[in-house]
Amino acid sequence: MVKLGSEMIGINSLALEMGLENVMNMHIDAKATIGMIARKGVGSLRHVEVNTFWLQAVVRSGRIRVRKIAGEVNPADILTKYV
Repeated sequence: MVKLGSEMIGINSLALEMGLENVMNMHIDAKATIGMIARKGVGSLRHVEVNTFWLQAVVRSGRIRVRKIAGEVNPADILTKYV
């Protein structure tokens, strides 16, 4: 997620230089991941990398919005589910 977030911010910077404004939505199917990004700090987690805190701050600032997507319709999960 952190890599996706940094790539989204880079693409958004390019779009802003071209005069395009857009809203960045990150669609995720894992509730645990959404909860980890939505919280502030470590909470009860252990072994969390520092870059996770960066993504938490970006989401809290509103630069990226995190949305829940059903696993059955997630295009990133194509070929990972039983057909």
